[in-house]
Amino acid sequence: MEKRSKGFYIGFMLLAIVLMIATVTVSDLLGSLVFTGLTESQDPAIATFGLYFSSTIFCCAIITGLILLMKPYRSAVKLFSAESPGKCIKWILLGIVFGAGANMAVCVIAMLTGSFQLSFLRFEFGWVVLLFIGVFVQSASEELLCRMFLMTAIRNAFPKLPVIAIVGNAAVIAILHIFNDGIGILSLAALILVGVLYSLITYYTNSIWGGIIAHTTWNFTQSIVLGLPNSGTVVPYHIFEINGTAASGFAYDVTFGLESSFATLVVLVVCCAAVILIGRKTDRGYKEDLL
Repeated sequence: MEKRSKGFYIGFMLLAIVLMIATVTVSDLLGSLVFTGLTESQDPAIATFGLYFSSTIFCCAIITGLILLMKPYRSAVKLFSAESPGKCIKWILLGIVFGAGANMAVCVIAMLTGSFQLSFLRFEFGWVVLLFIGVFVQSASEELLCRMFLMTAIRNAFPKLPVIAIVGNAAVIAILHIFNDGIGILSLAALILVGVLYSLITYYTNSIWGGIIAHTTWNFTQSIVLGLPNSGTVVPYHIFEINGTAASGFAYDVTFGLESSFATLVVLVVCCAAVILIGRKTDRGYKEDLL
């Protein structure tokens, strides 16, 4: 492995942040130009698929190209693999628990504390499968961008302090959400914590897949299944919907959703602690330099 100066790694870490912002900007622009017909459709399922798929497919392509073409980031490709099928399956299942399970837990708390009640709206199997794929692509693009690209760059700048990479990449992506409707201190803290959760899964598994599944099931459960705001955005197609008027409370905010609540912070802290305990007991994490 070729040794380089610390300044080199810090320089590429800063470059990674710039490239990440540029990738998001270019992807959004391309998505709005190419997939306008989808996102502006009057059909809620088509419009929702367009919202998830339009810009993120370009984001996946751009960030994968940067990782493959730029040598300082190329070693992140190892995160596509898994050390063993059993370990990968275990963390994929845990990802479902930390994604869908955590969301459902906060939703139940919100319903029990009187913030809202849900009623069934629709279920069309084909569209639900396609929308899951759309959410998967959207979540994968963020995981490639944050955990595979930015976290790798920060990890190499500070190889003996993985906590900087784990918290740092989560904080950067959370800051990029500051223009979302209804964002506040609680929601910003939740966005950082959920990013830390996905980062911890990547750290302890040395693979991107557990984090992608956790991210996918978090967003899918919140948006498509429950019909609640995801980072302040309600998508047109969802299986359940709020029955009547919602109220902000311990587990819900009427503008930003579940993610802007004390209950979500508590659940995410528990999930992060669980990942650390499981990871330390059964998995090494990637202790070596990545470049």
